[in-house]
Amino acid sequence: MPGITVIRFAGTDDTSHFSAEPSGVIVRGLSQVRSEFNGRDVFSANSSRGLSWQDISPELLGGIDTYKNQTADLIEGGIAGTVNLRTRVPFDSPGQLISLSVKGSYGDIAEEPTADISGIYSNRWMTGIGEVGLMVNGAYSHAITGSQGIQFERIGIFDNVFGPGLQYIPSGIFLRDNEYDRKRYGVAAAFQWKSLDETMQVTGQYNRSQYDNSWREHSIFSSAFNPDLYGRPSDYRYTDNSQVAPLQGTAPFAFDSDGDFLSGWWSAPRPYVGEGNDNLGLGVNEAGQAFYNRCYAWEGCTNARRAPQVDTAANALSNKQITQDFGLNFRWDVTDRLRVTLDGQYVDASVSNYNASVLARTYANTFVDLSGDYPRLQFSSGTADNINLSPGGFTNASNYHYYAITDHTEDSEGEEIALRLDAEYAVDSSWLDAIKVGARYADRDQTVRWGAYNWANIANTWTYSQAPYFNINRPVYPGGSNAIHTFGQDFFAGNQTNQHSFVFYNMDRLVDRETLASTLGRPALGVGEYYPVCSGAGYRAGETVTGDYGCYLPSEIHRVSERTAAAYAMAKFGGDGLAIGSVKISGNIGVRLVWTEDATVGATTFANPFNATDLTCVRGVDGAGNPTATAGCVITPAEIAFNNGATVADTTRVNHFHALPSFNIKFDLTDKLVSRFAYSRAMSRPDIGLLRNFLNVNRLSPNLSDRTDPNVTRDAAGNPIAYDWQYTGTSGNPGLKPITADQVDLTLEYYFARAGSLTFTGFYKQFYDYIQAGQFNLTIANNGVTEQVRLNRPVNGEGASIYGAEASFQTFFDFLPGPFDGLGVQANYTYVKNDGIETVNLTNETGAGTAGGGISYESSTVKANALEGVSEHSFNLVGMYEKGKVSARVAYNWRSKYLVTAIDCCVGLPIWQGPTGYLDASLRVRATKEMEFVIEGSNLLGTDTVLYQQVDSTGLLKAASWFKNDRRFQVGLRLTF
Repeated sequence: MPGITVIRFAGTDDTSHFSAEPSGVIVRGLSQVRSEFNGRDVFSANSSRGLSWQDISPELLGGIDTYKNQTADLIEGGIAGTVNLRTRVPFDSPGQLISLSVKGSYGDIAEEPTADISGIYSNRWMTGIGEVGLMVNGAYSHAITGSQGIQFERIGIFDNVFGPGLQYIPSGIFLRDNEYDRKRYGVAAAFQWKSLDETMQVTGQYNRSQYDNSWREHSIFSSAFNPDLYGRPSDYRYTDNSQVAPLQGTAPFAFDSDGDFLSGWWSAPRPYVGEGNDNLGLGVNEAGQAFYNRCYAWEGCTNARRAPQVDTAANALSNKQITQDFGLNFRWDVTDRLRVTLDGQYVDASVSNYNASVLARTYANTFVDLSGDYPRLQFSSGTADNINLSPGGFTNASNYHYYAITDHTEDSEGEEIALRLDAEYAVDSSWLDAIKVGARYADRDQTVRWGAYNWANIANTWTYSQAPYFNINRPVYPGGSNAIHTFGQDFFAGNQTNQHSFVFYNMDRLVDRETLASTLGRPALGVGEYYPVCSGAGYRAGETVTGDYGCYLPSEIHRVSERTAAAYAMAKFGGDGLAIGSVKISGNIGVRLVWTEDATVGATTFANPFNATDLTCVRGVDGAGNPTATAGCVITPAEIAFNNGATVADTTRVNHFHALPSFNIKFDLTDKLVSRFAYSRAMSRPDIGLLRNFLNVNRLSPNLSDRTDPNVTRDAAGNPIAYDWQYTGTSGNPGLKPITADQVDLTLEYYFARAGSLTFTGFYKQFYDYIQAGQFNLTIANNGVTEQVRLNRPVNGEGASIYGAEASFQTFFDFLPGPFDGLGVQANYTYVKNDGIETVNLTNETGAGTAGGGISYESSTVKANALEGVSEHSFNLVGMYEKGKVSARVAYNWRSKYLVTAIDCCVGLPIWQGPTGYLDASLRVRATKEMEFVIEGSNLLGTDTVLYQQVDSTGLLKAASWFKNDRRFQVGLRLTF
C-alpha cells in the first residue's frame, strides 16, 4: 500500500540493534498511527500509546483496514492514520471450517530451523433461538534470527593534522554478532448469535497475544581515542595527533581524496600509571609484571604510545509483552431504517524487560583497513605496545579486566474499559442516505515502571589498589564467570578479522539478573562500583517497588489515568438525486467532539542538602594575587532551605477539548473515472511516557575563580560575597496538549478493468501544537524559598506541515495466451515533503530529550533539521501470478535515505539510513481442495542496511555502520476442511 513503511530498529535512538522484524509502522512519514483491534482501542503497556506491532500473531488476522484520513465515526487519535487489525469471527465462513497450518523457517545467518503452527476451528448452527457460531484460533510462532554488524563510533575530525584540510577517523569500530530468539503465542476466540429474524446479532471476542523476545549479542570493539571524544561538542576538531597516531615504527595513515581514513596501525596515548611501583597496584600479569607498563620520557622511554584497547561486550535482553482484549458487541436493527450498536471492551496489557551488558577490556596492536567494501581489523594477538600481556593473547582470561556494567529493567502494566453506542438511521431521500450518531467513553489506567540504564565501573587505569580484582579470572570472581566465544569464519562477509576467539563475560550468567548481581555486584563481592538493580544500595538506594523483573526508585514509576469521552454526528449523502449534470455525488460530513482528562501522579525532588564540607568557607588568593573562595562563602540560609532533598508528591490534572470536523465527497466522473476529496481535523494524544510527572532539581556548583561569571557578586577588593545559584531539571510534561492537524486528500482514480486501476493522490497536513523538546525557566517554591529552574521537558511547539503525493497501478495481463494470462503487476510510489517540522528530539521512556555520547540535543551544534522516519521517496513493485492452483508473488520495496535519530544513544550525532531495497517472494500451490503448499522467502537479496553519521551542520554524511540480516526461507503446508 502506498505511503506505508516500517521501522526496523529495536529503538529509534539505538542504531546498534537492527530488528529483522518490523517494530513499528509509519504512514506518510509520520509515526502517530492509531492501532485498533476489531475497531476498538488496543495498546502495549510501555511508554508509547499504541500497539507494538510485533506483539500480534499475524495468523490470527482475518484482514487489515488502513485509514489515511478521518471520518466522524472513527475513534480519534490517528493523526497519521488508523490501522485496524481484524480477527476472524464464525459468521465469516459459510459453515464449518477446520484449518491447520505448519511452517518450517530457516535463516542463513542464524542457521537454526524453527517452526510455526496455527489452527482454527469455526462452525455455525441453526437453533430454536437463532443462529449460533463459535470460533477458536490458536497460533505459535518461533523465529531465531541472526544479525551481524560493523559499526563506527563517533567520527573524529582532524584539522590539518595528517595533511592539509580535514581528515575523518572513526574513534572506534565494533564487530557485532547478535542472535534474536522470538516466540509469539496467540489465541483468539469468538462467539456469535443472530436472531431468527436476523434483526439482532451479538458478537463476543477474546484475543490474547504474547510476545517473548530475547537477544544474545557478542561484540568486539577496537578503539584508539573514543573515550576522549565523549562529551566533546559535536563540532569539535582536533588540531594535533596526540589522541591517535600511527603505532611506533609503522607507516603513516592513508586517507582518500575526501579525507576519509583508509588504513594504518593506530595507537592510543599512553596513560599516566603512577610513580615507582604504583602501576603494580593497577593490575599484574601471570608473571607478576605490571599490566600497564610505566613509560615516561624523563625515564628514557622513547615510545609514548600504547596499543589500542580491544573490548569484548556481552549483551543480553529478555522481553515479554502480553496484550489481552475482551469485546462484546450487540447490533440491533430496530426497524428497517434504524440500527443501534452497543459495544463494550476491556484491555489488559503488560510489558516486562531486562537488559544488561558486561564489558571486558584487553589490548592488542591493531591494523585497521577501511579500503575495501567493509572495514577489517587485523589484530596482533598477544602483542600490545606498553602492555604486559600474559601468554595466550585473546583466549587467556588473565589478559582482560571488567571495565563496565550496565543493567536496566521494566515492569509496566495498563488496562482500559471502553463503552460505545452508535445509531444509524436510513433516510428516505433522493440525496440523503443516512444519519449516524454515537458516543464513546474510555477509562485507561497505566503504570510504567522503567528503570534507568545504570552504568558502573569495576576496574580501570586510575585505582591503584585494584590488583586483587583486576584480572577477570581472579579468585574474587566466581568460577565460570567468563567464557570464550568464537566468531564464525564466515562472520559478515568472511574477511573482517583475522582473530575469531575472545573471552567474554559468560552469557549464561548474564541472562539472569540475580546471577549477574551475585557474580559482579559490589554488595556480593565488596569490590567495584556496580550496585545491581534490587540491591537497594549505592545509587540504587531508595528502591521501593519490586516487579517481576526488577526494583524501582520512586522517580522511575509513572502513573497515568486517562478518561476520554466523545460524541459525534455524521450525515451520509448520495443517491440518484444528488448529481452535477451526469456526475453522481456521494460522501459524508460530520463532527466529533472529544473531551480528555489526564491525571498523572508524580513528585518533585529537590537537590541534596549541603554537607559540612560544602558549608565551609575558605578564602585565599591564587597565583596571580586574585582573591579566591570556596562555595561555602556564598551559601545563604535561603539556599540551605531550598536544597533540603525533599520529595514533594504531586498529582496533576489536565483537561482538553477538541472539535474534529470531517468532510468526504466522491465524484463518479464516468463509470470508470472517480475523484475523491477529503478534509478532516485529526488529533493525536501524547505518548504516555511524555506525560511523566517527575522533576529532579539539580544545583550547579559555582566556580568562584571565574571572574567573568555574571552570577558572582564581588566586593571592591574582588572577594566573592554572593552568588546567584543556578538550578536545572529534567521532566516530562503532564500538561501537554494533543497534536492536531487539518488534513486534505484529493484523488483521481481510473478503473479500467475488473482488477485494473490507476490512481493518483495528493495530501497535505497542517499541524498545530506539534510536540518537541523544549527548554525554559520555571519558578519553583520549596521550604519558603522561590528559585528559577532551567527546565528541559517536552512542549507543544508551533505548527508545521507535511505534504506529498501517491500513485499506484495494478493490472493483470489477461490478454496474453495461457498460461501467461495469469501474470499481473502492482506498483506504487510515494513522495513526502516535510515543511517546518524540526526534529522531535524526545524519548518517551523518560519524557526527556534525546542524548548520547555525552551530548544533549540542545547543546549539539550538529542538527539534522529533519523529521525522523521520513523518506522523501519510496516505491513498491510486485509481480503477480494467479492461474488455477498456482499463486505467486515477487515484491520489491525501496525507500530513499531518511533520518533514523536526531542524536544517537551512543555516537551523539544524527544517524541516517541510506537508500534501501528488499526483495521478498512467495509461492502457493493448491495440490487439492484441502491441501496447499507454501514457499516463502524474505530479504532474498541479502540487503545491507547502511547507516551514516552526520558530522557537521551542512549535512555532511560519513560512514556509520553496515548490518546484515538473515535471508529467511519458509516452507509450509495448510490443510483446510
